[in-house]
Amino acid sequence: MTFPDGTVSLAGALAILLLPPAMAWDNSVAPRPPLAWSSWYALTTGLNCSEHNALSEETVLETAAGLRRFGFQQAGYSTLIFDDCWQNASRAIDGTLHADPARFPRGLAWLGAELRRQGFELGLYTTPGAYSCMKRPASLGHVQQDVDLWVRSFGIRYLKYCVCNTTHALRQAAYAEMQRVLGNLSKPVVLEIDPFMERPFTTWPQLGHVVGAHPDVGDSWEAWTKAVADLYAWGTYGAPLRGHWPLVDILQTGGAQTAEEDKAQVSVYVVLCSPLLLGVDMRDSARLSRVAPLLTHKRLLELRCDAREPGPVPAPQRSGAALWRPLRNGSVLVALVSDAAGTRNVSWGDLALPLGPHIVEDVWSAETRLMQELSLSVPQRGARLVVVHPTSLVFVA
Repeated sequence: MTFPDGTVSLAGALAILLLPPAMAWDNSVAPRPPLAWSSWYALTTGLNCSEHNALSEETVLETAAGLRRFGFQQAGYSTLIFDDCWQNASRAIDGTLHADPARFPRGLAWLGAELRRQGFELGLYTTPGAYSCMKRPASLGHVQQDVDLWVRSFGIRYLKYCVCNTTHALRQAAYAEMQRVLGNLSKPVVLEIDPFMERPFTTWPQLGHVVGAHPDVGDSWEAWTKAVADLYAWGTYGAPLRGHWPLVDILQTGGAQTAEEDKAQVSVYVVLCSPLLLGVDMRDSARLSRVAPLLTHKRLLELRCDAREPGPVPAPQRSGAALWRPLRNGSVLVALVSDAAGTRNVSWGDLALPLGPHIVEDVWSAETRLMQELSLSVPQRGARLVVVHPTSLVFVA
């Protein structure tokens, strides 16, 4: 039974949890933290989805053009996720939930096909509750019906299953139900769940390929560095990862932060195995000219976590000013982060490396040098991102 406030009775929760099991969890659906564009922040919507520049068929097609023009699609950002406000204000008589016809006059079946023709995939947002964050219809009581329509007709390949208007019991049951429903499909769909208020974090990741680990993060140095500290305090990185990627938040690169702050944020997110979801207005050519070299940097994207090889992905670690993650070849990816300009030192022992010297590769400049210890100059409110290659390894530039 479902109550009017969206909560479920014990019997209802048990009924969901006792559904027939789906296929075994498939790490190949999201073997690496996804790269995608999100309409949240990029096409900010006001109360009740009212702002004039909000998500629509027109702005989506303009976004796809921007992703192609500035090299994002070629770099791997090939999924467009429609966040809240894509939905019609009410369900159809048969219970199906289609797009708002004022925003999407040709519907999402047409738009999904058009995006695929251009080499993109479509993602949609919903919540387990009766209503979305913006009070549009959500998926409570309609999970199978929504998946059938959105996957088979619209062709979605990413589903953001948010948290608004839910309870702990509802989330726990609903995330498991959605995992089963999507797992029984013949085509893969990346599932993002957002249980960022749940503790301990380690009881939730197995239910989603992407796990929203933190509430919305503001576009400032203070906001995202605090979010990273929160995630460590909450035990987010207490165990190795494998196909369940903790999302810090959607990036707003090129907005209120300086170029150094943006570079530091992206560097840290890659070390932390966070998906890179872009909340950037792809119609703003001046902004895209500034941020595209950062967000499409080939070496940076190569260093994202990868679950395609046997065994778990080692969890990111912290040692003083350093955030670091062992790589499978024995090297170590390190971000040195600092509020103030100055030299930052990290011992090889802090990185679980033997005594040096070791080869240090600067990810952004591609310069390499042999160093007796890791001692680097870090700009104010910035970071240095390097790969330390033990001298026992053969280094290929």
